[in-house]
Amino acid sequence: MEEEKINIRQFKLMNGEEIIALVTQKEPDSYIVERPFVIRSNIVGGFAFLPWFPFSGQKIFKISNSHILHHVEIDEDLKMEYIRLAAHHMKPKLVSHPHKQPEELLEDFEEFMSQVEDEEQSEFEFEDNVIQFPGPKDKDTLH
Repeated sequence: MEEEKINIRQFKLMNGEEIIALVTQKEPDSYIVERPFVIRSNIVGGFAFLPWFPFSGQKIFKISNSHILHHVEIDEDLKMEYIRLAAHHMKPKLVSHPHKQPEELLEDFEEFMSQVEDEEQSEFEFEDNVIQFPGPKDKDTLH
């Protein structure tokens, strides 16, 4: 029995983004992709894969052909790296801190605003520390 080939492709989008994703379905006017990652170059000349929508748990996306400039199948060694990353990165993350109630958030905000007001008032307390330079005080100076 022949092993089914995994179709992981790199897409160059019209907006300049490059993504790598598992193609689960090809439709006449779009691709259905799973677990897409944005490809970014890093400071040392290599590449990094970042989740395409990092704040969403959604795994499946539809990309219209009109938004695709070009696409290619990626090399086998990179496929293995993508599979490892996609399997690791898409696991649900546990929240380590409890969520605050709206009343607690409001208290935190009011405390923050109080600190900001205190800092603003302290900026104006330096008027006694101003050095007056000699010269005519009634003459306006234009710079």
